[in-house]
Amino acid sequence: MDPSQWIGQVINHSHKPGWIVLVYFISVTGCWTTLELLHRRTSARGYYNWYLLLAAAVVMGGVGVWCMHFIRNLAIEMDKGQPDLQIQYSAGFTVGSFLLPIFVLAIAFYFFSTSESVSMLGLKIGGVLTGMAVWNALYDLSAAT
Repeated sequence: MDPSQWIGQVINHSHKPGWIVLVYFISVTGCWTTLELLHRRTSARGYYNWYLLLAAAVVMGGVGVWCMHFIRNLAIEMDKGQPDLQIQYSAGFTVGSFLLPIFVLAIAFYFFSTSESVSMLGLKIGGVLTGMAVWNALYDLSAAT
């Protein structure tokens, strides 16, 4: 079957309910763990505190954002499971879509924690970067078709 025949067409799809429940629990686990890691930081300096900041970025970007959206895509079933119409993935873009939110969230968390007190500029920059990391996952750069 030629995939180009489906361009511009609306394809019936459904979601596998068990996968959607799993997506919810993965997201909550990732976000909860991120908050716990950031809460354990004792200052803006020191190797241990930087380790916690990086770990929080990996957990939030890799689990709370990327895994949640990747598994959400696995839950989508196009046209009653017809193999030609299922979502295909590019390995390079998939790896890139995993690393990008982690990198952006590491920078965002850095802006949140540049000093012991909360700065409005740091909060705004960190918030925008966090939103961009989640936006990347919503538009899932790893899906090829």
